[in-house]
Amino acid sequence: MAESSRRVRSAVSAAVIATLAGLAGCGGGEEVRSYQVPRSTEPSGKAPPAQTGDFRILGAAYPADNPVWYFKFTGTADEVARHEAYFDKLAASVKLRGDAIPAFTLPPDWTLGGPREVERDGVLVRFEQTIRVGDSEVTVSRAGGGLPRNVSRWAKQVGNTAAIRDPSRVTREFQADGVKGVRIDVKGPVNPSPGGQAPSGSGR
Repeated sequence: MAESSRRVRSAVSAAVIATLAGLAGCGGGEEVRSYQVPRSTEPSGKAPPAQTGDFRILGAAYPADNPVWYFKFTGTADEVARHEAYFDKLAASVKLRGDAIPAFTLPPDWTLGGPREVERDGVLVRFEQTIRVGDSEVTVSRAGGGLPRNVSRWAKQVGNTAAIRDPSRVTREFQADGVKGVRIDVKGPVNPSPGGQAPSGSGR
């Protein structure tokens, strides 16, 4: 009985040793490998790009439902930004007076320059009033054609193709003195002044 048990244990041990040896010497087994998977840092949904450019037209049109009067401040983006808060105060003070030039309150150090006419693209344009703002100017004029058409034209002047296609991207309504207006704010890389001269607000 003891001899039989020894033979069984020897057989089991030999089988185990043979199995381990086979595993150690097997060249066909799959090798375990690790990989680094790069993760994208891009968000799944991108917001529309912000307006950029060296030039800017900031404007206000009245009344909001069918604008006739347009206040237009044209300049470099930095110049317009310096006076933006005062322009918004002027825009909020505008009060329509029928066919007469709208009434408004001038910010400190802004001065009236009077009416004048300029030629732009072979067309004579009349400004009913001009307002000097440092080295720049705000023009006040009457214009037909509707808001989208005029805003698209302003966007074209500064080279903002997105606003040319969709003027609503750069407009919003606001409350003035007894009338709603539309604020227009469009930036772009193109100098809107004729001949590429320093912007002065001239030109409708």
